[in-house]
Amino acid sequence: MRRIIWRELTDRKWSLFWYSFAAIVLLWTYAATYKSSVASAQQLLEVVKTYPKALIEAFGLNSLASPSIEEYLNGKHFSFLWPIMASLLALSRAGSQFAGEIQDHSLGLLLAMPLSRIKIFAAKYIAGLITIAMFTGLSTLPVIPLANVYGIETHPHILVAMWILCGLFMWTVYAVGLLVSSFVSHVGRVYALGAGVLLASYIANIVALLNDKVDWLKQISLFHYFDTATVLSTGNISAQTVEVFAGVIVAASAVAAWRFVMRDIHV
Repeated sequence: MRRIIWRELTDRKWSLFWYSFAAIVLLWTYAATYKSSVASAQQLLEVVKTYPKALIEAFGLNSLASPSIEEYLNGKHFSFLWPIMASLLALSRAGSQFAGEIQDHSLGLLLAMPLSRIKIFAAKYIAGLITIAMFTGLSTLPVIPLANVYGIETHPHILVAMWILCGLFMWTVYAVGLLVSSFVSHVGRVYALGAGVLLASYIANIVALLNDKVDWLKQISLFHYFDTATVLSTGNISAQTVEVFAGVIVAASAVAAWRFVMRDIHV
């Protein structure tokens, strides 16, 4: 299993590197411009006050005037751009691990090894979790040293909580991606179906925020539970968020493992 895990990590190291590098550069940019942005935030806040309340909450614009670097990053980065980056990386990893290798006819080498299919699945899954832990850590925790360079106060416990929340979100997307990947034989379908589910989930959350009559839609949206505004202002992750993400992770992972073990794969 160790050989499979190592191969998974080394074969796909460059995608992790570039995504992490881009995330760190973005955080560095935000830290460098934080003080000047906060100084001019009052003027922008007057304009933002004219927006619908639901729109302000959806995009984290209610933290524009806050002196906290964490709340500033919510509106600039974590409420919109970060989920896109994390979802793309998670879906690409999930898609390439099974559907991609079936499409390329390279999975036969693994199936020929004296390992059960469940162990092969577990090894790939562990490699995916290592990728998630590394990317989420590198896209959240560097805020601490970067902000320190510019004399900005940070709250490490809040950023650790954000790391955990980001990890849960990305793990959920990865598990859903694996579920799709275990059923299809083309990596493009994983991207299309996975992105479709996430887009529908995001739209459902926005519609629920804008229209009280369909408020129930937010309950079926992953983005409703990815409450970056609360975590980056208080450091608290709700029990409901953990329960929902954990439930989706366990269910999707279990079905994906079952499908991979039982699937007739032509090599």
